[in-house]
Amino acid sequence: MQSRHTYRQEVADHFNELDEDNRRLVVRGDIKQWNQMLAETAHNAGVITNEEFAIFQNAGYMGLYGGLDVDDIHTKKHYAGRFANTGKKYPADRKRTDAEIKK
Repeated sequence: MQSRHTYRQEVADHFNELDEDNRRLVVRGDIKQWNQMLAETAHNAGVITNEEFAIFQNAGYMGLYGGLDVDDIHTKKHYAGRFANTGKKYPADRKRTDAEIKK
């Protein structure tokens, strides 16, 4: 147990010594590997076509985001980012903002 903890700590220490760009590269590489493993596991479970995989992934997002599908998540994040510094919380505020943008 001690050796596993020591190894993990060494890996964490090494990661923390990296600059931000290299940390991003490490994380992107990890995500790529995890996505490849997920695709392989889904394929082995019978998810074969691109459409089936899209449905499978969307179900995963719905599980992580309380029932929201990919489009709902993008919409929610778009509004959250768009109104983050304005104090506005709801999409209803968007009409006025769009009108202002068109001027």
